[in-house]
Amino acid sequence: MFVDLKQVLTTFGLKNDYQYALYVGYPKALAEVGARANPLSSIGLDPINDLDRIAQVATDCVTQSDAVMICGGLDVEPLRYGQERSPFVTHLDPARDELEIAVINEAIRQNKKILAICRGIQILNVTLGGSLHQDLESIGLTGHGIWDRENDLVHSIEIDPTSMLAEVTGAIAGVNSLHHQGIKDLAPTLKASAWSHDDLIEAVEGEKIIGVQWHPERLYQKEVANLALFEWLVS
Repeated sequence: MFVDLKQVLTTFGLKNDYQYALYVGYPKALAEVGARANPLSSIGLDPINDLDRIAQVATDCVTQSDAVMICGGLDVEPLRYGQERSPFVTHLDPARDELEIAVINEAIRQNKKILAICRGIQILNVTLGGSLHQDLESIGLTGHGIWDRENDLVHSIEIDPTSMLAEVTGAIAGVNSLHHQGIKDLAPTLKASAWSHDDLIEAVEGEKIIGVQWHPERLYQKEVANLALFEWLVS
């Protein structure tokens, strides 16, 4: 029997110099809430010479989807937020940057929900006029890149009780932490809705937008509040 699943445009990109990858938790989490991931990568797109094509791909793919999920991945190019690249930024995916910026802008134009995760919250913030810390440890913010505990709750967060995030998820016992960058200057159209113990922004929101710095797709089976983010996306 045909099932009318919600279609979620799901971006992914380079894992390293020779692999593109989408972590299995993203489509699995969507499947749990009765939706299907429509994966989209920047394979074959040139961020300099293919701008019109990238814009058309973004328009077409957002139009064909019910919602958008911007997933984790490599660092965002610092030049996009007005900074020179530091030595701590070593892995970039410029074509993905360009494509995701186009997708975010098109999703906003079409009034479709966006869930932005890890790198996703960072490229979301940059797209809308914000900036990033290029490396947290180098400015004294430690304990955020806990790579060997990707499925564990490694620190708590403080959630604004009046936020959409609080309404959607309720209390979150803790989050994982798989990033070395984070939001510096918040984009003017976004509102911070959660923070870590050292005041780093852990979540943002806007009109039909939620962005989180942690990885709910790795936690939803043990911390059910995280599944609520995916339920919100397709509701």
